[in-house]
Amino acid sequence: STKSFVPRAPQPRAMRRRPAQLVSIAGVTLARGLCFEGGLVRRRPWRPPSQTVPRRAVSDVAKNDDDTPARVTKPARTKKRTDLPFRLHDGSRHLPPLMQVDGSRFGLDEGIVQPPSIEALWDWYELYGHAATDPDPSWGEVWSSATQLALHLIEEEHDAIAGRRVVELGCGLGIVGLVAATLGARTTFLVDKEPLALHVACSTAAVNGLRVAAAPDDAGALVAVVGDFFESSSAASTDAEPPHWTRRVGRPDVVVAADVLYADSRAMDALAATCAVLLRPSHGRAFVADPAKGRAYGARAAFVRACEDRGAVVTETPFPARVYEGPMLEPTVLLTVQF
Repeated sequence: STKSFVPRAPQPRAMRRRPAQLVSIAGVTLARGLCFEGGLVRRRPWRPPSQTVPRRAVSDVAKNDDDTPARVTKPARTKKRTDLPFRLHDGSRHLPPLMQVDGSRFGLDEGIVQPPSIEALWDWYELYGHAATDPDPSWGEVWSSATQLALHLIEEEHDAIAGRRVVELGCGLGIVGLVAATLGARTTFLVDKEPLALHVACSTAAVNGLRVAAAPDDAGALVAVVGDFFESSSAASTDAEPPHWTRRVGRPDVVVAADVLYADSRAMDALAATCAVLLRPSHGRAFVADPAKGRAYGARAAFVRACEDRGAVVTETPFPARVYEGPMLEPTVLLTVQF
């Protein structure tokens, strides 16, 4: 007997593996464009940076109190991607496991690069012996206060950001700084003591078509700076040397920070001193977001007192809890510090 021959169907396009486009940040290459699901390799569409959708759209429909047109600026949104989240990297000795998750609510239409969770990040630190250096894995999550501050900049503070030099202190994944870049900041500095956090933040910038540079050029570049804002507790005094990394930042117009009020009064004094060193020459402002319940008892009051001791005017604005295309955002207090 002879078996009947059944011709093999052509291999579906989704199962053909193609070379992935690559992104190289800080000497480490990340693959982009591939999504692994159920053993299949799917390629997602990719636009080169020259064809990315503009990050802002201006609507003049809203009205001011005197019935004149109000300028309302919000990030332009493309169709929300349905292939996110997906895994980018399983982790190696030098790079933690990474995922790409939805970032459309921040105007980051190509997604946000981040570890799967803080717990997974700490497991990676321990697996490869990095835990001995006492790292801080809290950078691996977008905290609620950072989300509240980023949305506040999008909805209310476009004029305070566009064309300015902006610094994000303790940036972590850099969401607030990246939003500032999409809103037209002249230069955006991301400052964090964890080099891996800066690496991942710059990866998010790269996949979203934002330009990452080694030095500021006042042409929209995003610059990563390794620095600790708790470095000095008297940096604003006349005879004290400011933190070394402030020389790279220069004289910014705006400082933004979220979830950084979590230490003792000496550290809060150091943070206020750093803000004073950065903002006094330009008479700039700082926007500092902190959970309403606080991360450490008395930390917010100590920071406010230290800023006022240095001649700053501090105002507090409460943000209620709200749902915005994701989990519930916890109540937050915004401190606006004018030097």
